[in-house]
Amino acid sequence: MDLLNDKQREVVTHRGSPLVCFAAAGTGKTQALTCRIASLIKDDGVNPDKIIALTFTIKAANEMKQRAALYSSSTKTNVNQHDLKYVSTFHSFCLKLLRKFSNNKIFRQISDMTNNNKEHFQVIDPRGSLKILKDVISSPQNEKIVNHLCKLDKDFNAKHIDKQAQDVYYVMEKWRNDGLLPDDVFRDIQAESGSGSGSGSGSEKNKNKYKGQNTDLEKTRLIAELYQEYRKKCGSQCVIDFSDLILLATRLLETDKELCLYCRSELFEHMLVDEFQDCNEAQMSLINVLVRSHKDKHTLKETGTENIYTPRLVENNLMVVGDDYQAIHEWRGARVKNILDFESSFDNVKTVILSLNYACSK
Repeated sequence: MDLLNDKQREVVTHRGSPLVCFAAAGTGKTQALTCRIASLIKDDGVNPDKIIALTFTIKAANEMKQRAALYSSSTKTNVNQHDLKYVSTFHSFCLKLLRKFSNNKIFRQISDMTNNNKEHFQVIDPRGSLKILKDVISSPQNEKIVNHLCKLDKDFNAKHIDKQAQDVYYVMEKWRNDGLLPDDVFRDIQAESGSGSGSGSGSEKNKNKYKGQNTDLEKTRLIAELYQEYRKKCGSQCVIDFSDLILLATRLLETDKELCLYCRSELFEHMLVDEFQDCNEAQMSLINVLVRSHKDKHTLKETGTENIYTPRLVENNLMVVGDDYQAIHEWRGARVKNILDFESSFDNVKTVILSLNYACSK
């Protein structure tokens, strides 16, 4: 704490409302974030495994964990890196959550594993995903879909299955970054074509997210059918696509209200997010479902769990840090509006700007 400047100290010590920190590279934002974790443990007595701190790369997550443990140990709290199990990447956190609740009936349904008796699932990388997608595309039952796609799009060549799989996977990635399951895409197509109401959790908040891919509604529908068949194939093999981890964890918590209450009242107390400008819609939905707790009293009555869970305004324990000037590439569907609109999205937001640059004194 003695090494922090005044603005960094504000980040570390602020409590009681959401906090957004704007920090350019070299302004000591990682030090402020990791010192905040140490302060929560030392000064507030927060259990280390009740702190979620999320970032995007394994390297960044390991650095956060190492530095937070170092600062904590220097205060004689005897915290090591293993205690900070939820200081991790978004994907790693979601994997831990899904492993923890892998036998949940709703999880089995949304992951298409309802008819699979295996207790544990495996995670596949893009190479494994493309292999399964090729099997789906070459399956006789999907021959009509593929042939129709070839007629609609000359680039979708029936003789080159590798290219077909890459093309479909690319569209699937965009949908998943926007938090869309196949049913959400179908509802949006109906809404766009005027043949449906477009209601539903995914449709309302992600309406028309498939637009801008230079494809008509019919082609979109056909690719969505392959997306649906792909997920069924993954479920039958008891595997989860790496890119589905965030989407499935979020949808599980959105659907199972009692489980979500349990997570907010028993499992987690504080959330910190690094490089917030790089969050896409799926990641923002995960953050929201974990911290948007202002309706918990109503949910307690609805689920009959008033005597089981203690509602807590987790959103008051949310801290995000990022640099809107670095958000220029929309990496993996990143939405810079998430950080720009943070102050209007939550109540009583504290804003701190780290302006002292240690990397460039001039």
